[in-house]
Amino acid sequence: MTASEAAEKAHEDWSRSRGSGGDAPPPDAGERPARPQASGPDDAPCANDADCTVTRIAPGTCCATLCSPRAVTRSRGAELERASAGCKGCVEPLCRDPGRVEATCSAGRCVAQRVASPD
Repeated sequence: MTASEAAEKAHEDWSRSRGSGGDAPPPDAGERPARPQASGPDDAPCANDADCTVTRIAPGTCCATLCSPRAVTRSRGAELERASAGCKGCVEPLCRDPGRVEATCSAGRCVAQRVASPD
């Protein structure tokens, strides 16, 4: 099991213990503000690489819990960052450094790509 997989499992276990099953009390309704769903996909449309960015915020959440960043449009990335500012109860995952990741525009969609180290 990699460090990334272990972090994901720990996060899932934590989420389950916070009210998604078992005898744990439900989380406080005000803990994570509901955010409006985007009208389209997070990664489209884009015209060039400048339209794209990366985020560690998973779809449907407000916490930065991804070990490997995903590509989103620059406008959607800004929305996610604003929403995450008021997010409470987030757990920082223990992740192995994913290396440098950049977002590029390919066929009208933002795509995350690993960038080779200059070393």
